[in-house]
Amino acid sequence: MFLAFFGGCTNPSPTPLESQQHLYFNAMPSDIVQSFKKRFNANGLLECEITFKSSADMEVYYRIIWLDSQGFELKDSLNKEWRRIFINANREFVLTKLAPNKDAKDFKIYFERKINEYKKYY
Repeated sequence: MFLAFFGGCTNPSPTPLESQQHLYFNAMPSDIVQSFKKRFNANGLLECEITFKSSADMEVYYRIIWLDSQGFELKDSLNKEWRRIFINANREFVLTKLAPNKDAKDFKIYFERKINEYKKYY
């Protein structure tokens, strides 16, 4: 009983379902995600960490949308545009993102292998 009480106090690892609520993949495999973590840091800012690993070199574009407590998108000029990362074959790549302010309570991150020109500005 002692272990059960303290076991309930720890933060469990995010479940696959939880990562599915935050990470969205278009035209690329989602199984390149090795781990997914999120937390509120000591300053009260939401942060997330995603570890990728691919069997082949992969150029990936991503965009993060920060959400308030009611699920509305927070305007954030720093994260508005698509950003590019390069995942080297058989090597881990860790993407860490920090919310721009304390109003951010949740997020969605969109990933694509190749983006259309019009998406660069939306």
